[in-house]
Amino acid sequence: MPICRKYKLTWGKKEEDADIVSWGFVSEQKKLELLSRATALLFPSIREGWGIPVTEAANVGTPSIVFDSPGIRDAVDFGRAGYLCKKNTLSGLSKQMLLAIDDQQLYLQKRQAAYEFSKQFLWEKTGSMFDEFITSISKNSKVYGTGNLFECSQCEEKLWIFYLY
Repeated sequence: MPICRKYKLTWGKKEEDADIVSWGFVSEQKKLELLSRATALLFPSIREGWGIPVTEAANVGTPSIVFDSPGIRDAVDFGRAGYLCKKNTLSGLSKQMLLAIDDQQLYLQKRQAAYEFSKQFLWEKTGSMFDEFITSISKNSKVYGTGNLFECSQCEEKLWIFYLY
């Protein structure tokens, strides 16, 4: 790998005492342990629906360094809960990486903000919010046929909603 040669870094497995370690598949528990030990999660994606690994890292107190791209910028709360590249380039990533290492006060702020931001995305909370949403629609809507088609009383639109209980 060119960058490894340039900076005289080794790439290998854990047992090889390499500078950069390829872990391969790990258990959920090991993944969270590794994320919690990292300074930051580097996530240079150009498009994501959300970026669940960013939220998982934040949930163990690890901020992420991400490209400014749809979906992923939301996962770092537009840079408030992580590092958002100004330019989606290798140079942009390296600037944010250096910032995470060099500015300890900012790093601690980002780390705390990432953790606090991630707490709103727990599955239990998301599930109960969705349940409240469905309940409010079904109470305030006209139901058609099998109960999957609702007419929203607030927006006067028909909505197909499929859900399991």
